[in-house]
Amino acid sequence: MAESPAYLVADSLIAKISSSHICQASIDIDVYDDLQAFKKSLLSIRDWLSNVDFEKKHLYTTQLQQREIKIVLYDAENMVDEFECERLRNEVVNAHVNSITKVASFFSTSNPLVFRLRMAKQIKELDRRICSSEVASLWEALGLLPSPNKYENFIDVANRYLLELMSRSFLQIFSNFGTSFYFQIYDSVNDLARSIAKDECHMVNSNIQNVPENVQHLSFAEDDLLGNSFTSKSTVVRTILFPIEGVGASNVAFLNMCVSRYKYLRILDLSDSTYETLPWSIGKLRHLRFLSLERNKKIKRVPNSICKLHNLQVLNLVGCTKLEILPKGLRSLISLRQLGITTKEVVLPENDIANLNSLEILNIESCENIQSLFVGIKLPILRTLTVTKCGSLKSFPLDIKHFLKLETLFVDNCEYLVLTKGYEDMYFSLRLKAIRLHSLPQLSTLPNWLQESTNTLQSLTVVDCKNLEVLPEWLSNLSFLVSFAMVNCPKLMFLPNDFHHLTALGYLRIEGCPELCRKYQPQVGEYWFKISHISEIFIDQPEDLKEDKYEEYLEEEP
Repeated sequence: MAESPAYLVADSLIAKISSSHICQASIDIDVYDDLQAFKKSLLSIRDWLSNVDFEKKHLYTTQLQQREIKIVLYDAENMVDEFECERLRNEVVNAHVNSITKVASFFSTSNPLVFRLRMAKQIKELDRRICSSEVASLWEALGLLPSPNKYENFIDVANRYLLELMSRSFLQIFSNFGTSFYFQIYDSVNDLARSIAKDECHMVNSNIQNVPENVQHLSFAEDDLLGNSFTSKSTVVRTILFPIEGVGASNVAFLNMCVSRYKYLRILDLSDSTYETLPWSIGKLRHLRFLSLERNKKIKRVPNSICKLHNLQVLNLVGCTKLEILPKGLRSLISLRQLGITTKEVVLPENDIANLNSLEILNIESCENIQSLFVGIKLPILRTLTVTKCGSLKSFPLDIKHFLKLETLFVDNCEYLVLTKGYEDMYFSLRLKAIRLHSLPQLSTLPNWLQESTNTLQSLTVVDCKNLEVLPEWLSNLSFLVSFAMVNCPKLMFLPNDFHHLTALGYLRIEGCPELCRKYQPQVGEYWFKISHISEIFIDQPEDLKEDKYEEYLEEEP
């Protein structure tokens, strides 16, 4: 029998309570015995949930019981999360502050003595009541993903679940771009999910007068919904989303209400908002895992207090084109896995970024004043690097000394960046799995350092590189390549002579390359025999060779 949602929450909570750092934290604040008694009750709850037969005649009653239990379990998870918040706070204090700051911290309200009283009271109250790319980020922020093993990250874990959903026909149009997936959900599955989650998830619009008391996740369809059109008694909200692109929050009172009322908030997505600043008190959202200000065109400063968010896993400032300076103290975000940056600064705070020891994904976009990146610093666990629309950028290192675990590289719209020169003295040995080069006018051939990824590269995409003239013969040695695309590279005339040696290649797209398309035209092209073994082939017909048709392809790319 498939486990119920409440069972999964209970199981995850038991694992957290059993962890060594939670146990140690409970000892430090003298609530270890209470926490173990609480764990024993949770084990009983989990056992009961595993034995419930939801097909019997008391189905409705059982579902009500499970719903009430799940509410209590979420409250319990918030409580346990307080332990983790306190542990991370102490870690930052011990690592980064001087003795004067430590003395000040002792007399603050976050002193462990105060914390002990508050946590002990909360545990005892709960004990009396006892009865899982963007999807991956949200799942992780909400604690829906199990911990990855030492050979994978949270995206790998999320991809496993998505592949499982695809295998069970819950998803359609599931596209694989090497390290990213795009998919849609069947309407019937979407309706079912909405029905099941109706008490926890709510879409708010101008017709909604109030929100259920126990709602956990709120999505807003309009940009100004505070006033009389939106009231909520819930204090357990974990998610605030504006999911419609172009629709973002603008009401300052609404933002202040969210920050002050929803103290257990884990996801705050303010994409497309028009706030010129954020309240300093946002630094008090100690449970926050996900914060996005993507495409905010007005914000100039982000308060330094966000660096107190020691649980924060995702910080997205991409598209904040008026942002003058990044917040000071970024190195304090010790849980940060994803960072997206747009800023007017000439030099990024690279030392702070280098000290983000959990950082796996870095997106640098529209930083028009930056000429170089990563000089003298290392990002040893970074897996994905995206550099986009940096008009002044001329160079950045691409070797294993700087990027020990780099797997995915996207470089887009960097007019002066030269990827084929200045790397002669570097020891590469990169192990890339996916690379995408887009709108690089300096690119005339592929950089030689790509050869170092012969045994790992799975996806190679080159788009709108109008001066690309030749592909190197070593390209045929990429024995693990499964996806290859050349789009709008009009000067390109040939594929490598031994291209047919790429036996693992299953996807080939050639568009906007007139001579190349003519020579490799299916069935009739002069060199068709070199690619006929590939299972999925998309090549322009002569009448389709128009530049304006590539916008659709570019929108599909990750």
